[in-house]
Amino acid sequence: MDYGLAERNLRDMFRSLAMDRERGQVCELPGLTIAAAGTQFQMFNTAFFNSPIVERADLEQRVELAAMTFRKRRLPWSLWVSEELIAPELRRRLIRICERSRLYPGPEMPAMAAVRIDGPLPEPTKLKIKPVNDDASLAEFCRLGAECFRVPPDWFEEIYDGARRLAGPLRGWVGYLNGEAVATVATVASDDVVGVYNLATGVPFRKRGFGEAMSRHAVTETFGVTGEKPIVLQSTTLGLRLYRRLGFQAVGRILVFPSR
Repeated sequence: MDYGLAERNLRDMFRSLAMDRERGQVCELPGLTIAAAGTQFQMFNTAFFNSPIVERADLEQRVELAAMTFRKRRLPWSLWVSEELIAPELRRRLIRICERSRLYPGPEMPAMAAVRIDGPLPEPTKLKIKPVNDDASLAEFCRLGAECFRVPPDWFEEIYDGARRLAGPLRGWVGYLNGEAVATVATVASDDVVGVYNLATGVPFRKRGFGEAMSRHAVTETFGVTGEKPIVLQSTTLGLRLYRRLGFQAVGRILVFPSR
């Protein structure tokens, strides 16, 4: 499966969070896609390369153009790189070039894809999975996300500033166990694929099948609107084993360079 499906869906996710914000910016620049929510969390003020890079000068120019764009707005930011877009002989230079713009290596995530979720259906869990459609469910979605991704809670609250952020192409769910919110997931539907994001399970509730239950539920619900499509995601180290068991295969690698 084309690695570009995962990368393009990732861009769509950031666009959905940046659009219609007072400080948001979504635009195409020469060789770059900018999707900036205008928030204090640099991971949601993003730049992407939008075409292959085969020359060092081109790589340097694109990084500097992105840096200049965010300097003008005085925003922290991050560069998200699909490694497959960069010629192999340039990849070892990427870190040094990014450091000139005060960007430093952050997460490295396999981009993964599957035609469908494989494997036998698990035993039913006691989770009650509900859509994020009001302030209370949004607060739980943000709390769990901040806890699992180890960022300040107010950063998540700023990104998802109202349940309407999870009522369009980007949709979210919270899983409850005996009335307590224990897991979250989100999906982004684009023309070609459905992307899975924000899969998070509270630490005391892990290894109980909740991540798989949330993933299956979110994909099934999204397919009910979009029809069946390939599924893509970016995996953390923690989730890699689960996704492989569900039939996902690595199709590329996403490198993230946040500013400091």
